Amino acid sequence: MAYCLQSDVEQRAGGRAALVQLADTGNGEVDATIVTAAIRDADAWIDSYAQERYAVPFGLATAPGTVPPVIARLSAEEAVYRLRCDRRAADEYDHTKHEQAAEWLTALSKGSVSVGVEPGPNESEQIVPENIIRDASSNDADETVSRDALRGFV
Repeated sequence: MAYCLQSDVEQRAGGRAALVQLADTGNGEVDATIVTAAIRDADAWIDSYAQERYAVPFGLATAPGTVPPVIARLSAEEAVYRLRCDRRAADEYDHTKHEQAAEWLTALSKGSVSVGVEPGPNESEQIVPENIIRDASSNDADETVSRDALRGFV
């Protein structure tokens, strides 16, 4: 399931004519396979950040067919960016927006920002609690933590 539709990419590109310039193979029409590939790459890029905190892909974890609007917008914008890069048509503004999106995704992966929906997406299975409670009844007397015991750990 893609996070956005070709119509979303068309809107973010600036209309049909702009999308034809980015995804035309010579017949004057939008090549849907080119747009689909750009969306797939954008979604994978988003997931590479989001998987640190959330179960991805979005929408499947909460309710089928529902993608947080901020993720759908980001997917469409990133797909346009990738299409422009493929055509060597990306400018400084496009690169700046891409870098800002990467910064936001980094904050998302750290939990500093949210996707803005309630209930939020399910947490990733990769999240490890910060504090692990040890069972006091276990026999850990021989597991002394010291500088020498930890030597070699990085």
